[in-house]
Amino acid sequence: MGKRTKYLLAALLVVFLVSNIMSTTKARTSTKVCALAEIKTPPVAPALVIDVPGVEVREVYRVDEVELRDDHRVTGVVVDGQARAYLETGMDQPETHIAYDNIKGVSLAVAFCNYTGDGRVFCGDSNTLRSIRVGGWAEENMQLIVGDQRFAVDSQEIPLSELPFQSMKWSEWKGLYPNTDIYLGSILPKQH
Repeated sequence: MGKRTKYLLAALLVVFLVSNIMSTTKARTSTKVCALAEIKTPPVAPALVIDVPGVEVREVYRVDEVELRDDHRVTGVVVDGQARAYLETGMDQPETHIAYDNIKGVSLAVAFCNYTGDGRVFCGDSNTLRSIRVGGWAEENMQLIVGDQRFAVDSQEIPLSELPFQSMKWSEWKGLYPNTDIYLGSILPKQH
């Protein structure tokens, strides 16, 4: 084999190896991107049937009494001019997914699912609202028990009145409503 042929074969080998390395790197990169996309997509959880009552809102705090990061998310409602935020990370356990509250004589049940980010704010008779319970997980939704029926938290079939609410960053909420108070749920006032 001549010298020129050896150089040509060596060059082809280099091209082949570089090409193979590049395609492997692209494949690895693609796999990483797919893996990251899969991490962001919550896995399908198996059905879970529970019956857990909510919690009474016993204490709320003024803006100056809490130290929260501005990017914490809250569910906020306004009743007769009184703004109240509900810290979503404080409602992240089955026993804290529903908060029974009363603002200016209006009874509320605030429901929040940390897994899907879905929330609802029901209003009406205090006894009826306090009978709303967390019913578990099915069909990729938190389930609520209302009376003797189960509903997905995002169901439009729930036979209760609702109040409008907003889910946003704490900084945005307190910017809109500087006199708001906040329910922290399971989070202590200085814990963040």
